[in-house]
Amino acid sequence: MAKLNETINVILNRVSLRKYDERHINDEELELILDCAIRAPTAGNNMLYSIIIIKDKDTKEKLSVSCDNQPFIKDADIIMIF
Repeated sequence: MAKLNETINVILNRVSLRKYDERHINDEELELILDCAIRAPTAGNNMLYSIIIIKDKDTKEKLSVSCDNQPFIKDADIIMIF
């Protein structure tokens, strides 16, 4: 197979995780993640989405329960809902 570019390599080698590092995501890292997210292509470049950032412990706990009792949600440093 021809040499793949970095984006294709990332897509083909992605995995789903349910356990995360206990690192804090600082504001600079969060801004970079958000900047990348808003640059992602959308149909017709409509950008019809919202990004909700959740850091509040009680809100994360409620989401953990409402999302089929998935404990990894409440343990996340930051939750991003698109």
